[in-house]
Amino acid sequence: MKLRTFQISSTLMWGWRSILDIDEITTIDNIIYNVKLKLKHYFKDANLKELETATDILQLHCHQNMNYIRNNEEIIYLCDHCHNIIAN
Repeated sequence: MKLRTFQISSTLMWGWRSILDIDEITTIDNIIYNVKLKLKHYFKDANLKELETATDILQLHCHQNMNYIRNNEEIIYLCDHCHNIIAN
């Protein structure tokens, strides 16, 4: 099990953190999917419907690649507010 912390960096959702086992995840798209899914469930459980819906429009990306994520234990940021997108 290789746990990593991912944090959203965006205007509305800044600070949301999810811990994922990256041994079970093979792409950054899967990381983003799982982080957004956890966030949606959190909002749903709290009956925050507008924020739950707002999660769908987040255009998250990551500036690191999977090799970097696997080999570093620092917080990995997923952002939606810059134009400097690096490919998976």
